[in-house]
Amino acid sequence: MKKKLVSLLTAFALLLGVFCFMPAEPVLADETWTDWTDATSFPCPTGEVTSANYILQTDVEITSEIILSGVTIKIDLNGHYIKLSDPEANVRLCSLENQTSLTISDSGSDGYIMGKQVVPSGNKDQGGIFFVNQGCTLTLDSGTFKDSICEDGGAVHIVSGGYFYMNGGTISGCKSLTGGGGVHSKGTFIMTGGLITDCHSDNGGGGFQVRAGTTKMSGGMVTGCSAKIAGGGVRIFSNSTLELSGDAKIVGNQCKHSGLVSGGNNNGNLSAGAGIFLVSGGNIKIKGNVEITGNDSDYAPGDPRDNLYLADNNNCKITIVGPLGDNAKIGVSVPPAHLGKVLTSGLNNNGTTAAFISDNSEYEITTNSNGEAIFSKIETMYIKNCNVSSDGDIKLNVYLGIGESYQSDAEASYSYSYTVTKNGQNKTENKSGSFTFDQMTEEDGLYKFSIPVESACMTAPIEITATSGNLSITKTITIEKYANAIINGKDYTASQKAAAEALIKYGGYAQVQFSINANKLPQGYDFTAEPSSSLTSEEFTKPDTLYGASVVFLTQNSIKFYFTEDVGTITVDGTSVSGTQKSGYYIYEYKGADGNGIPAGNFDTTFTVVAGSTSFNYSIYTYLKAIYASQGSGSMVNLAKAYYNFATAIKAM
Repeated sequence: MKKKLVSLLTAFALLLGVFCFMPAEPVLADETWTDWTDATSFPCPTGEVTSANYILQTDVEITSEIILSGVTIKIDLNGHYIKLSDPEANVRLCSLENQTSLTISDSGSDGYIMGKQVVPSGNKDQGGIFFVNQGCTLTLDSGTFKDSICEDGGAVHIVSGGYFYMNGGTISGCKSLTGGGGVHSKGTFIMTGGLITDCHSDNGGGGFQVRAGTTKMSGGMVTGCSAKIAGGGVRIFSNSTLELSGDAKIVGNQCKHSGLVSGGNNNGNLSAGAGIFLVSGGNIKIKGNVEITGNDSDYAPGDPRDNLYLADNNNCKITIVGPLGDNAKIGVSVPPAHLGKVLTSGLNNNGTTAAFISDNSEYEITTNSNGEAIFSKIETMYIKNCNVSSDGDIKLNVYLGIGESYQSDAEASYSYSYTVTKNGQNKTENKSGSFTFDQMTEEDGLYKFSIPVESACMTAPIEITATSGNLSITKTITIEKYANAIINGKDYTASQKAAAEALIKYGGYAQVQFSINANKLPQGYDFTAEPSSSLTSEEFTKPDTLYGASVVFLTQNSIKFYFTEDVGTITVDGTSVSGTQKSGYYIYEYKGADGNGIPAGNFDTTFTVVAGSTSFNYSIYTYLKAIYASQGSGSMVNLAKAYYNFATAIKAM
């Protein structure tokens, strides 16, 4: 604890003078720290005193915004907190004015500062915790700014001529509606260490946003942040600059169009630059061991814009201002129209393209005759695109680009697993398959194969591997991700979006009914509620020899007929179906005329079944109505309604 250091150091110096015959002149401490014990007032000098250092001895809760004017203050949180006493108060915690300098540290382990907790109303709502005016300086050495919200700068807003130095500490759990989940800067933001994490923006710059001026990041990390559009980690506007150097890391952020706080820009077409979104006319300068990797956007299938995204390659370049370190790792993407254009300025003599990774698997980063980085088309093999369709099965369609010299040896395989819970026991099931080049179909110069997926496995990660000779490409995806890309994309019809959403819901209700991956249900939906549906109920009058019928929901859409006696071969719409004896019944499974399953859009197609001298009509719709009429287990009725909604949406496309 820092407390009365002057008197202690003076006493220590006097002792040295006695025992070591040194001069008795006292050794003065650089700083005097004063205990702060007022639990209802922000630590601040009064009267003519304009400079002071305080160490908290208690938690502090204040009732209204604090204005600091013309003072120089250092505050040691000492494991305590400072926050607004009313979590519903729609005011920021503190504004810095008139050349004020405020430094925050924490000699304890859990000290934090928390600002406004409510969604702002009105205009000019800036800085959920601190607003830094022109000529003022805020410094964070240690401690945490957390869980605050506003329109610009969930934790800190810096105006032109203002300064924020982040040497350590953490900014966590802050949110912005328009820009800069953690920090919004129009002035100078210098980050040499610390962590910005779990911050979010409904617009751009989930971690921080550079709206004007210069931001320098030579250390620390931005991770786990997200935005709906334009920069899950960072957004850099035109006429502003971000300088990255040292070991600065922008990793593990997301730019997703769904799942964040309400309001904001809903243009899913801009869901890009999960690491950094560089607006046309903005500047980024890099040297050292900078890392921009592992970020993820849902811009569009086959068009990854995950890490550093140059929104306009005509006016955006990566300026290399010093040597790139051996550990530098920078993922880059550009709009498709700009592939092949120069990415860098100053790379020659400062490093090689080994520091860069192409986010687009079709392209690699090479150098031109001037030693600058460019995108070059890979003439080997790559995974171009994936999408989802539903015929007899739910299918994940994968499209490969394969150069001619690699086609004869090309193969692809897939695998995924899921957990079934029964009687409190978990059992893991595995699904896998493979395709040779001859089993793929050519479409527009790409080679397609289709993976059948269990309906209850919309959220299960599917690993796809394509190989040819020494080449190997692996991609892991989920049906849920691609369905959401359709729901949030701009180039899809209303019926396509409705079908994609119905598919996600159908999968979730199947998971509940069959206890599959129950801890990984699709996000954003309540699967305890009964789905809204126009499914009607109807009793099915079955022949004496027919015990019952059921529909297979997990894989192919098929109908199983159960007879109490051997009726020989039956026909369904003229297609012969043989039976198997099991558990005292004779079971006949109809998988459609071609044996590949009944298309979801044909759920209401009535099939004529002939079994010996017995004839009756049946359809998937018959089964769904009978389930609804029986009012069996709630989860089964929910599944029937969810499938009906899905099949109806497919039919409407």
